[in-house]
Amino acid sequence: MSHRAFKRSNQAAARVEPALLRRVNARHVLDALLELGPCTRTALRDHTGISAPTMSKLIDHLMKKSLVEESPEPLLTAGRPSKVFGLARATAHVMGAVINIDETKVFACGLDGRIADGAVREFTTPRTYSKLLASVAREAGSLASEHPSPCLGMGVSVPGLLDARRGRIMLSPNLRFLDNTPLAAGLAERLDFDAIIVQEERALCLAEQLFGAARGLDDFAMIDISAGLGMGVVSGGRFVGGRDGFGGELGHITVDPRGVRCGCGNRGCLETVATDRVFARMVEKKARRPLSADEAIELVRSGKIGARRELSRMIQFLAQGLGVVVNLFNPAGVFVYGRLFDAKDGLFDELVAAVGKHALKPSLSACSIVRSRGSKKQGAAAAVIAHLFQGAGPSIEPS
Repeated sequence: MSHRAFKRSNQAAARVEPALLRRVNARHVLDALLELGPCTRTALRDHTGISAPTMSKLIDHLMKKSLVEESPEPLLTAGRPSKVFGLARATAHVMGAVINIDETKVFACGLDGRIADGAVREFTTPRTYSKLLASVAREAGSLASEHPSPCLGMGVSVPGLLDARRGRIMLSPNLRFLDNTPLAAGLAERLDFDAIIVQEERALCLAEQLFGAARGLDDFAMIDISAGLGMGVVSGGRFVGGRDGFGGELGHITVDPRGVRCGCGNRGCLETVATDRVFARMVEKKARRPLSADEAIELVRSGKIGARRELSRMIQFLAQGLGVVVNLFNPAGVFVYGRLFDAKDGLFDELVAAVGKHALKPSLSACSIVRSRGSKKQGAAAAVIAHLFQGAGPSIEPS
């Protein structure tokens, strides 16, 4: 390499390194605001270790990007009032959508993940791709038009197998009309902002990491029994999705070969015997009328309909699944997302005890099994927020 070329190379490196450092620091500030909530420059400096001049420049930069905003109410101290900064809510917002088997929810929220009152639209999930696409786009567009600030993107939680590399839903056993559809691209064509699609179990993992009890955990599993039965696993700080993102389909292991036909085509899958939806259908037969999961839970909890034997059977099947998860992944925590356990006091404790019959004791002793505190709405919001944060800068964890 000539002296002139070597000099140009060094000059380019000198420009790149400060730019990368600025992006890393910007991401550090965003992560701090998500963790701490609105705070002063001083509090941010104390938390991040970033110098005062650099912090001021970073906040100005993030405000221009509409990611951070100044609070209208300064912090009053013994000295002069201090400015307070937080993730954007008034100056920018994001959209979210949760597509479930029976219902779909579309909402608007700030970059802190908090959903404003009245900012949620719910409707019965249509039974064709074109109608679903049109309905989600219509409600998202309507909500965005009601918000005075720009929308920075949309996160969409979907059930089934998602090929993240191609942005397509490859297989959705309970909503087969979604098979091989480019939902994110379809929404982006109809809206003035990008849409980020995320598999629902990954969304729940993100929600628990950003807003729930999984903060700081590098190894945990999320089990979703709300409709189908899915699993998300974070191992070593990374989401385990497999080559194409199809991993985690715990609900499609066979537990009853003579059981009912599953949406995937097989018989006796775990999700045919141990979910909120299965529970609601079981209570429906006894009540002889259609019921939502909440209505079914209330009828059983109040004693109007007995379901002791059915609940016991569901718990045993679910315990087998959780035992497999503990043995395979050795997680620090397993979070279970579902409403079934509200049907009877102590039902979740029965599940935890039953897992002990199927999991290896050394792995189980180091694992806590608890109910999830996050939600799919938080997960959809977390997906687009994480995307925006990654665009601002990479996250570099201390070793």
